[in-house]
Amino acid sequence: MKPLHAAACLLLLTIVKSATAQPEHEAIGQYKAFMSAVRAGKVEVVMKLVEPVPKDVASMLEAGLKLHIAYVGLKDELTAQFGLPGPKDEDEFGERAVAAGLLENLRADVQNERIVVLHAKDPQMKNEYNLGMMVHRNGKWLFSAALLTDQLEELKPDGTFKTPPAAERKRFIEHAKTTTKAIEALLKRLKKKEFKSRAEVVKAFSDAMPKAEGEIDIGDGCRSIVDGRVSFRGAAPARLHE
Repeated sequence: MKPLHAAACLLLLTIVKSATAQPEHEAIGQYKAFMSAVRAGKVEVVMKLVEPVPKDVASMLEAGLKLHIAYVGLKDELTAQFGLPGPKDEDEFGERAVAAGLLENLRADVQNERIVVLHAKDPQMKNEYNLGMMVHRNGKWLFSAALLTDQLEELKPDGTFKTPPAAERKRFIEHAKTTTKAIEALLKRLKKKEFKSRAEVVKAFSDAMPKAEGEIDIGDGCRSIVDGRVSFRGAAPARLHE
């Protein structure tokens, strides 16, 4: 009777485990789809996975999205050539925060019925990143447009996107386009194996980034999406990628 008793206990434990297991939050699947489309460089596909914005902000969002795609492409190529930065290395580009392995450890932190902040643990670094914010719009979880347009601090408490002034939109678009062009040029050089170390890429990146007094630093703004340089105000009490 002992074998039967053991089998019964095992079956009971399996049932209990299945009953208590939490289903994956829908926002996690949407974020994975977003990152997959970003890595594929499919702008039209990615746009469908991003929070819709008013027509007068569409160009601003597209510019920010293309910048994000370029930046992720640069990070991925760096990792492919030089490996991920180790625990004692300076992660200059925030490569670990977009590492494909993090997608396997996603956790949804539900702020309210309209906002979810996504976290993921990095097993090697022994820390946790805040990967981004998903917002619920039109019955779907979508990537926050505010993250792609440097507007997190302007969000309303419910996460509603607030349209920035026309002059600010213009500055953002111009700087984003210039920065994207510089990153894409650097990525082409990187793919041609022109750099012998990550340090050389860091210097070339710094030299290539456009800098103009009074303009939004979109380079760091885009970087904030993936390495924790922006904090939510009102919308969500968390920081990205800490």
